[in-house]
Amino acid sequence: MKALTIRAPWAHAVAFADKRTENRSWPTKYRGPLAVHAGLSWDAGAEHDPALIHAWPALAGPGDPDRPTTDSPAFAARGAVLAVAELVDVHADARCCRPWGRARQWHWVMTDVVPLGEPVPARGSLGLWRPTADVCAVLEDR
Repeated sequence: MKALTIRAPWAHAVAFADKRTENRSWPTKYRGPLAVHAGLSWDAGAEHDPALIHAWPALAGPGDPDRPTTDSPAFAARGAVLAVAELVDVHADARCCRPWGRARQWHWVMTDVVPLGEPVPARGSLGLWRPTADVCAVLEDR
């Protein structure tokens, strides 16, 4: 299994909403199980993204505001694996994968996303990385 660190709130949209395309500036030949790791940082531009705003009801908890913010309870889990998915395709943008796929990016397409009942704390990394043996063991038990 490999893992991909994704900034909040995008990782949460993969785990708990319908985001099945992650945008990267680089491709990978890897296909297979993928741990979706929420990084510690927050993408401030995400708060105004129409696709994320549309997905907000799937992400928001009771009492959350109308749009995502760094202090929303729904985004408390960071620095942790939130879900396991299957990475099935990576391709250059061809005006596809909307609304999540971005122009001039590589689209990493995931299926079979299974959110974890409890986030698994893990230290993330740049690029595609291998979770530690103890994190893999916890993920396999779920």
